[in-house]
Amino acid sequence: MGPLTACWLVVATLNFSTCAKAEQLVQYAGLAPTERSSGTSIRGHAQIGHSTPKGYPPLLRGALYMAAMSASRWNAIVKAFYDKLRAAGKPMKVARIAAARKLVHLAFAVVKSGKEFDLENATKKQTEQLAKAS
Repeated sequence: MGPLTACWLVVATLNFSTCAKAEQLVQYAGLAPTERSSGTSIRGHAQIGHSTPKGYPPLLRGALYMAAMSASRWNAIVKAFYDKLRAAGKPMKVARIAAARKLVHLAFAVVKSGKEFDLENATKKQTEQLAKAS
């Protein structure tokens, strides 16, 4: 995540004070998938942003999506996550939204822990998690 997107995230979330958990922040940013259904007669694909409050900053979602596009190519953690989703048959945009959610979770963890992001340590942890899942 670049400095401009990080600034958007800090400003739009009032320095991460609007949400207590990362999932709440994902919902606030308009990146949470919700299934459209009405009883048993209508079933639609899951969409993002429909269950969020109307006041969520739409420019934040766009900035996070663009950051996810770059991160899915150049950030080792997000790239591995994105490639895993694409290999599982997920559409490109679905995988990018999931990558944007991953970026929000990573940013939230960095801010709440107060520690700098360590790419080597995070990559090692992700490799261990993937090995356990396989």
